[in-house]
Amino acid sequence: MTFRKNNLKLVKHKLFFVTSCRGFTLFEVVLVLVLIGIISVAVIPSWNSAQVNLNRQSDLLARNLRHAQAVAIHRATPLTIDLSAAAYSVKDGVSVITDPATGDPFTVTLENGVTFSSFTDFDLDSLGRPSNGVSLLSTDTTQTMNGGSRSRVITITPVTGSVSVAEG
Repeated sequence: MTFRKNNLKLVKHKLFFVTSCRGFTLFEVVLVLVLIGIISVAVIPSWNSAQVNLNRQSDLLARNLRHAQAVAIHRATPLTIDLSAAAYSVKDGVSVITDPATGDPFTVTLENGVTFSSFTDFDLDSLGRPSNGVSLLSTDTTQTMNGGSRSRVITITPVTGSVSVAEG
């Protein structure tokens, strides 16, 4: 026996009326949740935080190099970019300078899993151009950062001091 009430089709069952509405069954919802769980278990181990940190740290280095160039120009004095395997700092030749933007020492320690694989200290002259302390550099200065299985190369071009980041 079928009844209509408010444009819903009601089907008489033995004990009550059943409304025929479209929706998901409990089985379908549970099946989707199980599939999402299986996919997430397969994907999470391949998530490498060192690779994520690498992008952030290489971009931060590029921004900090540009900032150091601006500080050198503002102070009208040369600065030294001092690099080690797991950190870098900006010095005035003797000691680490105070970052005028933060008021803290201009030193950055790389996050877990990110290191410099090849690095060379270099100077910025009073116009923010890369130099060796005596004369302007004639070739690109490159610093390579590694994180996980990837690397990124930070390049500082001579004369202009333009800073760029590329996959290594």
